Amino acid sequence: MSVDQFITQLCHHCGLTEQDFQVAITQDEERLHVNLEVSDDFKSIFIGSRGETLDAIELVVRMIFQQEYPDHKIVFDIGGYREQRELRLQEKAIAIALRVQETGRDYSFGRLNSYERYLIHKAVSQDPQLTDIETVSEDTPEGRILIVRVK
Repeated sequence: MSVDQFITQLCHHCGLTEQDFQVAITQDEERLHVNLEVSDDFKSIFIGSRGETLDAIELVVRMIFQQEYPDHKIVFDIGGYREQRELRLQEKAIAIALRVQETGRDYSFGRLNSYERYLIHKAVSQDPQLTDIETVSEDTPEGRILIVRVK
């Protein structure tokens, strides 16, 4: 079974017909991008709350096809949701860092996965107007948090 066939079968199990979705798979040196295009009526089925269902589907696809693509990270997306979420998160990170810079008060992001923390670290560290701001991840009893603070 191919990735395309697996996603097609998943869509059929969710009640979609061939006209309701389109699977596009692209590959570069590091990643296998699997993008599922569905109408807005069906997006919530695959995205879930805060992308949790999307993350779960991606994990299952990775586990099933990791031997077929050992040198690639498999990335699953629904209609560009991940890319849009990443942009919003980076914009929010910059806005918060500017506020921290202005007020001098730390800001804590809670409940982020490791990739989201990485995106914030990267966005803040690469912005030339934020050279006096740093981001650090810390462990808490509730899990890892990301803190934006003045250096």
